[in-house]
Amino acid sequence: MSHGKEMSVTCRPALFPVHEELIWKSYASNKLLAQFEVRKYMDHMPFNRQINQMKRDGLALAPSTINDWHVNVCDILVPNSYPNVGIMLEKGKSVPW
Repeated sequence: MSHGKEMSVTCRPALFPVHEELIWKSYASNKLLAQFEVRKYMDHMPFNRQINQMKRDGLALAPSTINDWHVNVCDILVPNSYPNVGIMLEKGKSVPW
């Protein structure tokens, strides 16, 4: 952009990459991570059953890998629930942790 004036530092566009994956440098897609979490919490299917089902389908994953992915997803999601804690405490409800 050549308008005869330099852009200020605060107006310069960011030149660093944006990572759209929840877990950076991971082979797990957001869809796969969501599938694990939905099956665990909504379908009440523990990770060991999910791992066995995926083995039957031809995808062998180590339990430690699934656990690491789960911990990373929880680390991302828990800060999003902090505003709700104040609302829950005001209503006299207990906090799940």
